[in-house]
Amino acid sequence: MILRLSDTQKRIYDFLYSEMVKGHYTITLPRDFPKNSINIIVKLVLGDHPELINFDNCCVYFGRYANATSLSLQPVFSDQEFPAAQKRFDSEVQRILRQVIKPNATPIQRVLAIHDYLVNHVVYDHDDASGRKPSILSHTAYGAIVNKKAVCEGISYAFSLLAHQAGIEATVVNGMAGGEHAWNMVRINSEHYHMDVTWDIRKRANPKVKAYDYFCLSDHDLRHRNWEKALYPVCNSARYNYFQVTKSFAHNKKQLREIIFRQYKQYKALYLKHDFLHMESARVIDYIWNELLSVATEKGLSVDKVTCVLNDDQNIFILYSQ
Repeated sequence: MILRLSDTQKRIYDFLYSEMVKGHYTITLPRDFPKNSINIIVKLVLGDHPELINFDNCCVYFGRYANATSLSLQPVFSDQEFPAAQKRFDSEVQRILRQVIKPNATPIQRVLAIHDYLVNHVVYDHDDASGRKPSILSHTAYGAIVNKKAVCEGISYAFSLLAHQAGIEATVVNGMAGGEHAWNMVRINSEHYHMDVTWDIRKRANPKVKAYDYFCLSDHDLRHRNWEKALYPVCNSARYNYFQVTKSFAHNKKQLREIIFRQYKQYKALYLKHDFLHMESARVIDYIWNELLSVATEKGLSVDKVTCVLNDDQNIFILYSQ
């Protein structure tokens, strides 16, 4: 388990999981359970066990009967619908794993394959997020896995589920990123990383190009977000960060120009991260664009008509030919 729970929290977690795995939607709580901890622990249980697809994590109710407090959870599917839904879900999970997980793949290769599958196949449900057309399924792993449409909760549940099935420890982080948001934390070997597949889907600049803006991030990379840090281990490694692995992280002008030359010569595109341009977004774009023109003139490269995009949350610059 990735979560760092107190003894009391672990006792509540284990009790709720044991009831939920039995298919109980009305649960009588022991008297000594702190009611204000139950909501978040329901989400923690489902983040660790997204295979429990029939529990609506958005609906948690409490009732008082005699001297007992009752927790009521809502099913996603009716009794008649659920068996077929579970069968479709299980079948699709196994199909995806057969398709993307190669024999003898390393842990990071498995994580990468799951990330890429979700980014390439799942659509963000803007209708649910905006309230135009609410969908319970979009908040579940079922929505992402079967319907290929979900919001951040469903996408992060799907990542957690596929990771578990591929032998990778993962969970869901419930926090704030300009509003309520859910993403993943994953353990690769002995290190922990944040993974936000949802924002890689939403911030994908070019549909033809994979996005790794939020792949294997540290706590520092998400310093503008808030989450209950006491519940999770520290993420302080950059070993598997995409821009570290591909040597596309510029810490100064010299490195920036080297990356520009290497990438544009090979791909006629740029996908890089920087940490030294401390200026407003428009000026960053102008600066890197002018460096590209300078490098192109110096090295005899032709620059086509291009589109430039900046993810200023992560200081990532993207340029691709139109």
